[in-house]
Amino acid sequence: MSRRLWGLINSWWLILPFTIYLNWLAFLYVGVTAKHRKWILYGVLYAIPFIFYLFYTLTGQDTSIVNGQPVSLEFEIILSAVWLIGIFSIVHAFSLRKEYLIRLEILKEVKIDELKKEIHQEISLNNPEHSKNIENQDTRTDTNEFVKDLPFKSVSSPVDINNDPEDFLVQLPGVSIILAKKTIQLRESGVYFDSAEEFGQALGIKPHTLEKIKPFIVINPQKDVSTITTSHTKGRRIDI
Repeated sequence: MSRRLWGLINSWWLILPFTIYLNWLAFLYVGVTAKHRKWILYGVLYAIPFIFYLFYTLTGQDTSIVNGQPVSLEFEIILSAVWLIGIFSIVHAFSLRKEYLIRLEILKEVKIDELKKEIHQEISLNNPEHSKNIENQDTRTDTNEFVKDLPFKSVSSPVDINNDPEDFLVQLPGVSIILAKKTIQLRESGVYFDSAEEFGQALGIKPHTLEKIKPFIVINPQKDVSTITTSHTKGRRIDI
């Protein structure tokens, strides 16, 4: 399955906001599947106008007419709010799509890795020799699927893991596009690395794989935009 097709299939929930009345289901769905509490909260908030609308509809207050005018002004307000919030939710949903797909990819990688570990542990209990073989495997049989491209990656210059963009990070041996995106997300949330070990632990990189990455990385402090000059310095720590 191509990446584009995978993205389209996992974006089916974008249809829900266009129904106006079921927009809240879209946010609950992405919040639960991506394990993001904030999106679940959005779903609850979007559901509030719908609940009021449903209440007035079931009690018949939306169809009661006196002299050509609705009896309940509250219903008119609620109906207007449902439509205005519904239109806003369409824009909101599309703004979350990219982050949702990234989170979904990372969760998929984590689940695969956990499943492989469980299988290895199960086999090891029945066959002690298996655990020894796993420890002695080279990078071509690493349980992390992305490590298979280690021998084929070349790094043109040292990569600053605290400042360089995604297209630099993905050049590192053993770092897939998913892990590069995860690194950017961590940095955007305020997480920076003081050592290669912290970098490896945050991304779940195997120790022997990390040893192969170390020669290609430098660890500079987070750059302050007020101190950036036209020259690009790598390879040493800078006191700011």
